[in-house]
Amino acid sequence: MMMAEERLQDSAKHQQGFTLLEVIIALSIFAVGILAVSLMQTAALRSTSSARQRTIAASWISSHMEQIINTPYAVLTDNVVVEDTKYTVTCTVDPPVNNGRQVHLTVSWPDRGTNRSVNFDMIRVSGI
Repeated sequence: MMMAEERLQDSAKHQQGFTLLEVIIALSIFAVGILAVSLMQTAALRSTSSARQRTIAASWISSHMEQIINTPYAVLTDNVVVEDTKYTVTCTVDPPVNNGRQVHLTVSWPDRGTNRSVNFDMIRVSGI
């Protein structure tokens, strides 16, 4: 019985640590995981940036809608362009039809080499 215990202790002394192959496989799996996390983080940042820009554009449209609502019907003008450092707001007012004028609001901005825009159409009725 003593011999078996001695053999187990001897074999345990010689089997300390990991083999080089085990370490390489573990590091490869870890590297693939880190790469996947970094790609997800990049995509999340890009989506957050896009959502922020659309929110700012919606805010510009809301602000200009308030101005249009508070402007007397007879004074509505065509092709009003307001430029911010990044965003351009274009307001086009169609000629009157049946006591109403259609108003087109567009907010556009550059984003990673392409132009993005948000559009909104409303009908402004005379007497309101």
